[in-house]
Amino acid sequence: MSRAEIVLEHIDLYLGDTHALRDLSWRVTPGENWALLGPNGAGKSALLKLLSGDRFPRPRADCVYQVCGYDRLRPGCNVWDLKRILGVISPELQASYLPDTPGISVVLSGFFSSNGLYEEITTEQRSSALDAMERIGVRHLEKRPMGAISYGESRRLLIARALIHEPQLLIFDEPTTGLDLAAAESFLETVQGLAEGGYSIVIVTHALPEIIPAITHVGVIRDGQIERSGTKDEIVTRRLFHDLYDLDVEIEKRDERFWLIPG
Repeated sequence: MSRAEIVLEHIDLYLGDTHALRDLSWRVTPGENWALLGPNGAGKSALLKLLSGDRFPRPRADCVYQVCGYDRLRPGCNVWDLKRILGVISPELQASYLPDTPGISVVLSGFFSSNGLYEEITTEQRSSALDAMERIGVRHLEKRPMGAISYGESRRLLIARALIHEPQLLIFDEPTTGLDLAAAESFLETVQGLAEGGYSIVIVTHALPEIIPAITHVGVIRDGQIERSGTKDEIVTRRLFHDLYDLDVEIEKRDERFWLIPG
C-alpha cells in the first residue's frame, strides 16, 4: 500500500452491544483528504476508533482492514506500529489529561500513545517535542499546565503531540468543538497549512465549515455505513442536508469553504 492509503471492506464493529459499523466499506487513495459527515450516533466515533486501532472488527471472511500500509488482519500486526504513523487530535483525548499536566508532557506523551508520562525521556525526545511545539506556535506553553491555558491552546498542543512521529495521516475528530469563533478559524487555518505542507488529513465532523479548502472528498456516514462518498462538490449539496437533518437550507461556496444559509 502507498502512503496514507486506507482500504476498509465489509467492516462490522460492535461497541458493547451496539452494532456501530454495519458492513462498512471505504477507500482513501494517496493524495486525497477527506471529511466524514454524519449526524450524532451515525458511527463517526466508531470509525475513528477503528482507524486508530483502538477497536477491532468482528471477524468475517470478506473483511479487509488496511490502514497506511498495515494489514490489521495479518497475524502479528502490531497496533503500536500503526499508532506511531497516525496522529489523532480529538476533544476526548484533550479531556483525558489532568489539569496539572505541563505542555511539554502532553507533547512527549505522543511517543508512547499515552495521556501521561510513565517512562524516562531521552534528550532527543525532548528536543523533538520542543521542535514540534515551536512549529505549531506553542513553544511558550512548555511549562504551563493544561488547566492554566485556553481550550484552543490545549488543542494545539495535541497537534504538536501528533507531529513528533512525522505521521502519515492526521485525523481530526470534530476539531473546533469547544472553541470560540476566532480560535476555531485559527485552528482550521493551522490544519489547512498542515495539509498544504504534505500531510494527509481526515476530518470527522458534523459541521460544514470544517470542510476546509484542502479537503478533496467527503463521505457521509449514517446508520454505521458510508452511505455516499465522492468529491466535496458532488456530495455537499442542499439535498444532502435535507436527507441527513431534514433541514431546508441553501449552501453557499465561498473561498473554497461551504456555508449554510437558512432556506
